[in-house]
Amino acid sequence: MEGDFQVGRWLVQPKHNTISGNGKTVHLEPKAMQVLVYLAEHAGDVMAKERIIQTVWADTFVTDDVLTRSISELRKAFEDTRTSHVLSRPFPRAVTG
Repeated sequence: MEGDFQVGRWLVQPKHNTISGNGKTVHLEPKAMQVLVYLAEHAGDVMAKERIIQTVWADTFVTDDVLTRSISELRKAFEDTRTSHVLSRPFPRAVTG
């Protein structure tokens, strides 16, 4: 995915590793941004967590915990709560083992 894109009311700027919304800008870790971009590129698809890990952490041996941590960082950055559903809860269901 090239360039900036929207997730709900949030502007995602991958080149800067930032999301902006609600009058603030949040800096994301580069890998969390790569996860977000990957999921945006495959919106609506059910993705195996192993596929996401192989794409984002291609040449590195990691455990599922790195993906869990990235998803947690994204939820926090988007101020995603059980009532706001900014991320529409796709991650726990879409990221399957």
